[in-house]
Amino acid sequence: MISRFRKRHQDLLKVAAYTFVLFFVQTHWIARLHYRALRVDLLIPAMVGIALLTSPVKGLAAAFLWGYIVDVLSGKFWGLHIGTYMTVVLLVHVMEHQIQFRNPLYQMSLILFCVLAQSFALGLYLWIKAPNPFLMEAFLRNLVVRSLLTTALTPLIVLPILKIR
Repeated sequence: MISRFRKRHQDLLKVAAYTFVLFFVQTHWIARLHYRALRVDLLIPAMVGIALLTSPVKGLAAAFLWGYIVDVLSGKFWGLHIGTYMTVVLLVHVMEHQIQFRNPLYQMSLILFCVLAQSFALGLYLWIKAPNPFLMEAFLRNLVVRSLLTTALTPLIVLPILKIR
């Protein structure tokens, strides 16, 4: 019993370390990319793996914590990342029994939906803040490319989390 408890906590520490590495890569390298469409959010796909590995309460707690950290460091539109990360975890737990989320195609579909919803919310926020049709068109193009790139990266990000188990 103690060894199972210890193994479970070691797995959670490995996932926490992995998500910290993703966060570090995102904040130190990806955020500095010149082309904005390549600035993907690596933690959104990681939330699928976290949801599959943990209970709903622990998954939501991790999503809230990482979302809070990213929102605080982004300095704009507070709550966007918290909402997105928690939505991913909730959707995985709600639909886990109907859909096999170990399948990368289902993971990618969920991430595409969530990233597009996040992009829509961000686009709406920017449109209300500064309605400039020329800038909005370029911004929306960047969001679509970013959404597709995040979707394509999903299996590469989720697989190491699922291998921990």
